[in-house]
Amino acid sequence: VTGVQTCALPILLQTQILHFGTDKRKFMHRMRLINHTTTTYTPSAYITMYWSDDFGQNWTTRTGLSTQKDFTNMGSFRKRIYRFVENSGNEWALSGIEMEYTEGNK
Repeated sequence: VTGVQTCALPILLQTQILHFGTDKRKFMHRMRLINHTTTTYTPSAYITMYWSDDFGQNWTTRTGLSTQKDFTNMGSFRKRIYRFVENSGNEWALSGIEMEYTEGNK
């Protein structure tokens, strides 16, 4: 076969609406993506993270984040959706997300 072209496809992962069982305000302090890599994966590849507090109508963006670092200081919310986009074309598998947050009184 001649003239075969390859291209990298972006990976887009989106959570369901997260509310952690309560409508009280949550303050997100830290998040870490837990991934299993393949031999072709570049661990320092960067992803873009988005979040929406209004059911996907508007999105806040954080760009240039390493998959090897914690995301910090992500504000407060009652219900939130997260999106993660990785455009490098490397293979990776997300096995979990660790989140550290505190819950407000109201």
